[in-house]
Amino acid sequence: MPEVKCPNGHKLNVPDEYLGKEVRCAVCDATFVAPQLEAPAPASQPAPPSPAAAWAPEPTETAAGPSPEPAGGAAEQPAISVDSPVSQQRAPRRSFWSDFGGVQVGKPMLFGGLILVVLARGCDGLGIRMVGRLRAKASSASGRFDQQTARMVRDKDPNEANKIRNERSKQRSKLMSGDWSNLADAATNAGANHTMWSYFYQWLFLLGSITLTLGLLIVGFHGSGAERTICLIMIAIVTFSIYIGGMAWIEAVTTSMSGLLPGR
Repeated sequence: MPEVKCPNGHKLNVPDEYLGKEVRCAVCDATFVAPQLEAPAPASQPAPPSPAAAWAPEPTETAAGPSPEPAGGAAEQPAISVDSPVSQQRAPRRSFWSDFGGVQVGKPMLFGGLILVVLARGCDGLGIRMVGRLRAKASSASGRFDQQTARMVRDKDPNEANKIRNERSKQRSKLMSGDWSNLADAATNAGANHTMWSYFYQWLFLLGSITLTLGLLIVGFHGSGAERTICLIMIAIVTFSIYIGGMAWIEAVTTSMSGLLPGR
């Protein structure tokens, strides 16, 4: 196997099949044409061939196919370097949950939980306001009647004033057994109905709070960008409200329920 040197001076053992072809140095990775060595001249020949003829390059190897490997498996082989797939860094694999969990699960849970919370609190608040309105209407009816009576007896002589009071007293008795009684009954029924429905409103609020919190956790830990920051801030607010501001929630619920009791 002949020995040649690359342009940088490294010695390489080149098989005969690669002489005159473009090869690459296994040490410095330089590409060059392996020179063909001159054949031994016969004894009768006066002079060896010219160096230019001995070093004349042949056409380089085309892309038609790789050249055959030499037999014998020499220790040093002229090699055209090929990148090994083992050396290539593989991109880290991401699971389906990390790629799509925040979008396909977390965001719909955020939307649904928020709707449930707003619906539960809205219905509960409207029920309380309706009960208060009916009670105020029943109470204000008798108050307006008494104010009208006071204006009617003003600047009247005692006999005429007593006569007006007697007539108004009869009218008051009729109203108390008629219209005013209906207003009081409507307020009482509204309070009882709201007390019954408030149980379901509380369950609806609990379900919405759990759904909203799970959505915040999923998007907060699997999302990215501004949405992740917002969800983490909201998680901190929910945690603070439950463990630190929980007494305020209990007081608010107690106050709202006390407004439904009769006589308040």
